[in-house]
Amino acid sequence: MSTVSVIIPAHNLASSLGEAIESALAQTHKDLEIVVVDDGSTDDTEKVVSQYRTRIIYMQQERKGVAAARNRGIKISGGEYVAFLDADDLWLPEKLEEQVPYLHQSPETGLVCSDWSLISDQGSVEPSVLTNRNHVGSGYVFRQIVESSFILTSTVIARRSCLEEAGLFDESFPTAEDLDLWLRISYRHNVALVRKPLVIKRSRPEGLSADPRLAATFRIKLFQKALMSFPDLSVSDAHLIRSILSKNYFDLGYADFVGALRRQARRNFLCSLRHDWTNGRALRCLAASYLPALVVRVARTLKRAVLE
Repeated sequence: MSTVSVIIPAHNLASSLGEAIESALAQTHKDLEIVVVDDGSTDDTEKVVSQYRTRIIYMQQERKGVAAARNRGIKISGGEYVAFLDADDLWLPEKLEEQVPYLHQSPETGLVCSDWSLISDQGSVEPSVLTNRNHVGSGYVFRQIVESSFILTSTVIARRSCLEEAGLFDESFPTAEDLDLWLRISYRHNVALVRKPLVIKRSRPEGLSADPRLAATFRIKLFQKALMSFPDLSVSDAHLIRSILSKNYFDLGYADFVGALRRQARRNFLCSLRHDWTNGRALRCLAASYLPALVVRVARTLKRAVLE
């Protein structure tokens, strides 16, 4: 049994998959197995993987989404620890060597993550994403994850026992499935953060998370689930989650309001206020939704003119 199982989900990323696999094979920590789960790819993914058939485990499945692909990889792998690598990201060679000792030496730590570098398609580089985020760190960081969601999936290595205890990735989430799992793990276990960029992430604007309205919808689903899953939340943590729900309901309501969907906007503004009655923007927009459309347009034009 390998110490670390590396799970790489892949869907139509043949152009970068080979580099991702190479970065896993180049780890200075050699006690590992690599599992690539092909999630219904229609490009040259299988051809790329064929170059590594003797060095990795390759599984194919019908298109089910990244959560299902990662879950299948976890279930067929055998390592004591499980690390995740997206098919368009890269690990630095010392990534696992830096992280594994945290799990060996600290039984109360369920998950280890790290800083990462970000590279855009235009070639701009952000060498350290977490440099100025001093409020995030190690230990019991459930609240920090709620506030800022600072864990990148490709930086994570976790105990298999913690993943299984938490219930793996929720396959009903097409986005934010990773944040949902990190919340469930961090609620019960400590998290260790290595303040060193150990992963290179390619910035991609496409995907569900690039759609603000869709992202707000799934954040609402995520944090509603959190309120139900953690009934013994502290008063302050529950208040924080409700304030996030309020903000996201407001975002949905405002998008509906601008799109002239008045009734739908009112429902979302009311949901926003139910979670946080002090949300003044939601209250003002709720009131504005009852005004004639012409009055609202004139008011918005005047506001823009004043701000400019």
